[in-house]
Amino acid sequence: MKMYFLKIELLLITAMCFFNPAYAADEFKENAHYKRVVTTQTDKGHEKGKIEVIEFFLYSCKHCYELEPKLASWLEKNKGKASFKRVPAVVTPSWVALAKAYYVAEKLNLLDKTHDALFKSIHADKKVYLNEYKLSEFFEKYGVNRGDFIREFHSKEIVEKVSQARLMTVKYAFRGVPAVVVNDEFKTAPFYTRDQEQMLEVMDYLLAKTSAQ
Repeated sequence: MKMYFLKIELLLITAMCFFNPAYAADEFKENAHYKRVVTTQTDKGHEKGKIEVIEFFLYSCKHCYELEPKLASWLEKNKGKASFKRVPAVVTPSWVALAKAYYVAEKLNLLDKTHDALFKSIHADKKVYLNEYKLSEFFEKYGVNRGDFIREFHSKEIVEKVSQARLMTVKYAFRGVPAVVVNDEFKTAPFYTRDQEQMLEVMDYLLAKTSAQ
C-alpha cells in the first residue's frame, strides 16, 4: 500500500514539473501581478500581426540595467509574436537629460552602439550624466561632435519626443521603472511580481492572454 501511494506521489510531482504555471489562468492575478490600463491609443504603430510590448526604462536605474539581458532573451524567444519599443520614462525633471540622450541616439542611428554602452558607463564604470555637457563627452566617443550633440539635445524635435514620453509615463501611472505595457491593455513590473524573472513569466502570460482574445 505504501508503494502504491509513493508511485502516485511521484506521478503527481512529474506532472507538476512538466506543467508550465506561466500560462495557468489562476497563476497570475489582475491587480496583483499585472494591471489593466485604459486604452487610448488609436494607432498603435506596431507590426501587423504582432502584439506591441513597450518597456519604460531609465538609464540610471540599476534594475533596468539588470533587466536588459533578460529582456533581450525574452524578445528573441517571442520575436514572432511581439513588436517591441522602448520609452525612456520621465517621472521627475531629473530624468529628462537621459531621456533626451536616448532620443538623440535614436535620431542619429546610434542606438545599437550607445544603448548598452550608456547603461554600462553608468552602472559598471560609475559615470554620472546630469546634463548635456557630460553626455556630449560620452557621445564624442561615437563620432558625434559636441556642438552638434548639444544642438540636437535642445532641438524642438527631441524636446517634443521627451514631452510625449512624459505624457505616456503619466498615462500609464508609472512611478518607477522598469515597467512594461502589453498591447496597450496591461502593465506589469517587478514591483508587481516576486522578481524580474517572474515579471517575464507574467509577460508570457499576457502575450498568450492577448493573443487568445
